[in-house]
Amino acid sequence: TSNLNTLFFIVSFFTLLPMLVIVVTTIWLMVYVQKVRGLSKESVVTLIVISLVFIVSFIPIGGMLIVAEIVWSVMRWMEKREDDLYNLFSAVYMDFAFSVQYLNCMANPFIYIFTVNSFKTFVVEMFRGWRNSVRTALHQN
Repeated sequence: TSNLNTLFFIVSFFTLLPMLVIVVTTIWLMVYVQKVRGLSKESVVTLIVISLVFIVSFIPIGGMLIVAEIVWSVMRWMEKREDDLYNLFSAVYMDFAFSVQYLNCMANPFIYIFTVNSFKTFVVEMFRGWRNSVRTALHQN
């Protein structure tokens, strides 16, 4: 049972807890915004997509933690060295699991561009200004 308790703690703390926080805060934010100024379809879509991308990005690492705990338990039962664990988990999967979490952060600006019209307008204007600044600088040289 101690292995099951450890597994439950690891999965809860590193996977389920962040997902629960995101879901609860998203719902709270939608209720709060609705009370203060009304909730637009654009806001609802943005909040839901951001939350779903976050949850999906945590699934690979959660799966890795569950499998790691099971493998460690089996290896202890079989009295094998824990160094052999590296052979069971490919570095590619671990890199993938952690990289998906980083991709979550990188996805947020794109989600905002596609779901929030005012953000899209801001980004377009910012790049137009930057492009004009670069052209001006190049023509001065």
